[in-house]
Amino acid sequence: MPPPSHRLRKAERHERILMELKLRSHLRISDLARDFHVATETIRRDVAELQATGQVTKAFGGVIPVGPGQRPDVDARSRDRQQERAEIARQAATLVPPGATIMLDAGSTTQELARRLSLGGTPVTVLTNSLNVAMILGRSDAATVRLCPGDFLPREAAVIGPDTVDFLRRFHVGRAFIGASAVSCHGVTEAVPGFAAVKRAMMAQSDELVVMTDQSKIGRTDCDLVTSFRPGLTLVTDASLPRELGGAISKGGARVL
Repeated sequence: MPPPSHRLRKAERHERILMELKLRSHLRISDLARDFHVATETIRRDVAELQATGQVTKAFGGVIPVGPGQRPDVDARSRDRQQERAEIARQAATLVPPGATIMLDAGSTTQELARRLSLGGTPVTVLTNSLNVAMILGRSDAATVRLCPGDFLPREAAVIGPDTVDFLRRFHVGRAFIGASAVSCHGVTEAVPGFAAVKRAMMAQSDELVVMTDQSKIGRTDCDLVTSFRPGLTLVTDASLPRELGGAISKGGARVL
């Protein structure tokens, strides 16, 4: 790889890494740092962000491409960007008053909210399609958990499908809290097959929708649209939003926390 003529920005490094992985099955962290003229820690952060969005996998002191249809499982994603998710969960928890009934979907960030509510002893009733969320909140004497039925996705520790959606339609709550694999000017989108339908059902059965997502998901678009920006939607994020995205959120009547 020829050395760059200028110091590459993060987005450019990400693009170059993905381009190189189309040609080679394995890239070493040390080689990328040398070729990009940056520290190895910078490349490790780049790789961690690309892995969090399901585009690469860490392996053997470097990085390998993710095969077609593959995505890091929920346990692997939960080990990345822990500090950012903890802060997002702290902010989102301020929207859960004691005694509330909420819906909480499956994902690494929503698990962090469940953990915060459990450790804080928040009195709450939670409807969820996530086995991990149910187990985390099940440790709290103050929480009541209703677990959805459905078709089990082992890599996501979650259930999906018509039975899940039909179950959710039996309830109405003040707020639903969901994660997302991507947020862009097009709206909130999802990559995992079956997840978008569950998220849309939770949105339909709640007065307000809270979308929790870290910076690695901002500016990306995946295939399944959950919702466009609208009144009653709150985006909780650690990201500094691009001007165009901020404008789209404001124009749609949503807000950012």
